[in-house]
Amino acid sequence: MTREIEGIKRRTLGPSGFVYELVATKNGPYPNLNTGGTINLKVGDVWKYGQTTKANRYSEKSLKAKGLQMNPLPPGGNQMEILIQEKYYIYGYFLLHGERPPGNPIFR
Repeated sequence: MTREIEGIKRRTLGPSGFVYELVATKNGPYPNLNTGGTINLKVGDVWKYGQTTKANRYSEKSLKAKGLQMNPLPPGGNQMEILIQEKYYIYGYFLLHGERPPGNPIFR
């Protein structure tokens, strides 16, 4: 993680944006992009962490069809800062659960 963050710090700052989490809105099976199968999630469980510079990254219709809700996470920042924040969320999840969130097939 430290090596990846050092690489991000060498990039230009880029536009502002924020980190988000996609959470389950219903109990049941969701795609597990880490294994290729499915995983049962409960309402509020994190499916994915991501970062974006666009407030409308996903349409409400698309999220609803997948049973997901997008929650922006503070504090936001320029692209370099949000890439680093995203990495902390994904690695933090991994350290707590022993695997990446089901919607994060890589540590990006």
